[in-house]
Amino acid sequence: MNGVNLIPGKRREAKAQKTRLRKWILALASYLTVLLAGYFLLDHYALGNTLALRSQSKKAVTELGRSRQLTTALNQELAQTGKKLQTAQEIGGQPDWGAMLAILAQNTSDNVVLNSCQMDRVQGADNTPKPGDAKTGSGELPVVLDLGGFAKAQSDVSGYVLRLEKLGLFEKVKLVKTSRESYLAQEAVSFRLECTLQGTGGTKP
Repeated sequence: MNGVNLIPGKRREAKAQKTRLRKWILALASYLTVLLAGYFLLDHYALGNTLALRSQSKKAVTELGRSRQLTTALNQELAQTGKKLQTAQEIGGQPDWGAMLAILAQNTSDNVVLNSCQMDRVQGADNTPKPGDAKTGSGELPVVLDLGGFAKAQSDVSGYVLRLEKLGLFEKVKLVKTSRESYLAQEAVSFRLECTLQGTGGTKP
């Protein structure tokens, strides 16, 4: 046999082109497969980062909200403190007796109730100037607030006295007397206090 190829040239060329085209299609398919795989991996990675960023962003928003709530609460507390300070200053300068009575009531507890309040300029033994003491500029008698009420126990009276002393409105708070009495069908401690106002001509103890 001789090596003569009896297949027409055009047919051989078409077959060769078909083979090359098939190879190109396979190569292109492989390339597209790799490209799609890379895309999906990149998309998965980007999605993971996006979820992490969203989680961090949500956490930051939550913390910011808590900080704002805390700031609001502190501002409210500061405003209340400022009002109390202003009330105390007004009482010391130009007394607002209504505001002072409100403060006295606020500093009671569930076990303490006031039933009498009387204010007057009083010259008592504790307020009598001693020889050699400097006279006050006004020369007036001190303003003393006489408070009466009931408490559940003696310790409740002592606690109320301490709270009044810490207000800074009085030069001294004196417990005049206590006694056991009936109040609302129960046994209670009746008490009477003398509170000398700051800067009203009294002498400090």
